[in-house]
Amino acid sequence: MIVLLLVGGWLGNLVGSLAGKALPVLARSVNAGIDPPFKLAAEFFTLTFGVTLHLNVVGLVGLVLAAFAWSRS
Repeated sequence: MIVLLLVGGWLGNLVGSLAGKALPVLARSVNAGIDPPFKLAAEFFTLTFGVTLHLNVVGLVGLVLAAFAWSRS
């Protein structure tokens, strides 16, 4: 399911960025995530956690369609 959602969002973002040249409203995007990333530092290692979601309008539609496709199977 996670792979299907990632592919749906990626394809949606790709289509949105290409179609955004003709209709700029489709290329509007939202960035959400952890900024700055969470760091856990010890004496001998550093662990960094962070995630950023960059979605445009068509990418969101792609995510919804991928979730719908998953629920129908």
